[in-house]
Amino acid sequence: MTNEFVIITHALSKSYGNNSAVQGLNLSVKRHRITAFLGRNGAGKSTTIEMLLGMVHPTSGSGAVLGKDITDSTESCELRRRVAYVAEDKPLYGYMTVEQIIRFAKSFYPDWRTDVEKKLLLDYESPIERKVKTLARGMRTKLALLLAFSRRPDLVVLDEPSEALTPSGLSIFSARW
Repeated sequence: MTNEFVIITHALSKSYGNNSAVQGLNLSVKRHRITAFLGRNGAGKSTTIEMLLGMVHPTSGSGAVLGKDITDSTESCELRRRVAYVAEDKPLYGYMTVEQIIRFAKSFYPDWRTDVEKKLLLDYESPIERKVKTLARGMRTKLALLLAFSRRPDLVVLDEPSEALTPSGLSIFSARW
């Protein structure tokens, strides 16, 4: 893999029993590109993302993300340290407040972007004293995006990133960091 590409797959496939979720995916994504998977529910978009991040092992084929082999458990673990992933279901610690979860996430990233954190907290009018489990879905999405964009990842992977966002909440995607 050359440094020109951040994602490369060859004949990547995933089956669950007799059901084929992804079949023979050949993909090359260059650096500094925005790439989207489009398709109806059940088309394999989330499964593809989970394979690319080494969270689900492919049935066949190969792939590399940021030069790391997605089928190698050690390399995929290293990869996930460099990738900010916002999952479709936004699994956040519901018992924490917004402020606590930000502080918790920040402790793992010495190059955390406090300027981005503060801007997004202000833009989204985030209720820092509220428990995550009490937030509306759109606010949890905003919090997950804040956590992703504030940590200086080499790659951002978003699964259903606009879920439950209002049109004004979509402004995150036009912002320049």
